[in-house]
Amino acid sequence: MNKVVVVTDSGAHLSQELADKYGIHVILVRITVEGKVYRDTNEDLPPEVIRRFQKLAQIDTTPWPPTIYCEAYKKASQKANKVVHVVGSSQLSSTMSLAKTGARMAEEAIPGLKVELFDSEVFAMAQGFIALAAARAAAHDKDIREVIEAATDAKSRVKQFFVLNTFGYLKRTGRVDKLFEWSSSTLRSRPMVNFSPGRVEPVSLLRTKSQAVKNLVKVVQDNI
Repeated sequence: MNKVVVVTDSGAHLSQELADKYGIHVILVRITVEGKVYRDTNEDLPPEVIRRFQKLAQIDTTPWPPTIYCEAYKKASQKANKVVHVVGSSQLSSTMSLAKTGARMAEEAIPGLKVELFDSEVFAMAQGFIALAAARAAAHDKDIREVIEAATDAKSRVKQFFVLNTFGYLKRTGRVDKLFEWSSSTLRSRPMVNFSPGRVEPVSLLRTKSQAVKNLVKVVQDNI
């Protein structure tokens, strides 16, 4: 039995195979569309629902209430009494604050349980890489301090860039520079955005998809 179990959410895009291999407990992201709550699974989000997303002005991505996180930590505690939850960026989601409440609830319910939340400051597979680093440390029977150190080291080396077809989804978060958003809409350009830890900022505007892909490859090469 490991000393620590790692938790993350499905937004980290870890495959089931990797999650199983390293014993990572994955909390499914919650998405509410037209009043109906969906979990981040292929069963809950069939193609027709995804297509409907593109037509809606607002999509509610409010995280689960604290009780859901509490139950997740309780379940994870069956593997170890120390839990490290690698959370998606607190800049873009309120998961961190809700999960903190859930962590306190779980610790009160289970004597000896300790839950540490780690803000990855990224999302998608960049978050997944950090969770994997933490889980690999846990698999080598490291203590909670060493697991967090492994996550911190991975976070320091992660850089994340996206080319977006539209700024529409980012606009809905309320966290996009208005001038850059306007420029993208006016020029019908594809924005490249830096979502590296602690940063949410535009990199460039590209007119075509081929230009965007070529520029993205160059940015990756320059940052390796």
